[in-house]
Amino acid sequence: MDSLNALLLPMYLCPSDPEMAVTKDKFDGTTKDRRGMDYAGVMGSYFARTGRCATTTKVAGQYCIASSTTGLAGPNNFDGLMIQGWPVTLKKVTDGLSKTLMIGERWYQARAWMIGAYWSDPSDPPSIPRGPAIAPDGPQPTAYFFYCKNLSDKVPINYNLNTQCYQIHSNATDRPDNLPASCTSPGLSLNNLPFASFHPGGVNFSYGDGGVKWMNDDIDINLYLALGSRNGGESISE
Repeated sequence: MDSLNALLLPMYLCPSDPEMAVTKDKFDGTTKDRRGMDYAGVMGSYFARTGRCATTTKVAGQYCIASSTTGLAGPNNFDGLMIQGWPVTLKKVTDGLSKTLMIGERWYQARAWMIGAYWSDPSDPPSIPRGPAIAPDGPQPTAYFFYCKNLSDKVPINYNLNTQCYQIHSNATDRPDNLPASCTSPGLSLNNLPFASFHPGGVNFSYGDGGVKWMNDDIDINLYLALGSRNGGESISE
C-alpha cells in the first residue's frame, strides 16, 4: 500500500497547478510518502439544503451524520455519489447521473495530508472494549475527509481563504502558506473545504455520467447545492 501511495499519477494533476507535482506530504521523508491530487469527490449537500444532521448514529430519512456540524471534522453528508463505506448503485441516483456532481477541482491542501479519510470513535458499529476494532459500516459521526468534500452554502466555489480557512491551518505545512492568522477563527471544518481552481472565474466538475462541465463562480447557490445530491428530487435546468 505504501508503494501505491507514493505513486504520482499525472492524470490526477491539473496542468494549471504545477506545484502539486512536487508537494510533499507532512510525513514525507520520515515515515510515509503520500502523493496528492487536484481533485476531490463530492459527498453531498444534505445538511446545507435541510439544516438537519444526525449525531452519533445514522437516522432513517436523513443523509447526514456528524458529532458536530461546526467542529473540526464537520458534517458527513451521504446524499451524493462518494460515500464512506457505502457503494452507490445507479438506481439510487434518481436525480440523474448527468445532473449529479461526482468530482471537482480543489487545490487547498490542509496540513498536506494525502490520505483519503480517517474516522475515530464513536464508530458504528462500536468497537469492542479492549477488543479488536470493528470495521465501521458506512458514514461515521466523526470522520475526516481529505479526498471528498461537502457542498455548502457557506463555502461557495473559489471561496476566499483569506476570510476563513481550516480551523487549524498552518502556513508552515499547508497550501497556501501565506494566509493571515485571523483566517482560522472561526475557521472552516475539514469536510467543508472549498472546491476551487487556478482557472479564473470557475471550476471544472465531473458528473456521474462521466461528463465534465465548467461551473462559474457566480452559480446560483441553490442550484449548486441541488447538483450535489443524487436524490433530492429537484428539477434542474442548466
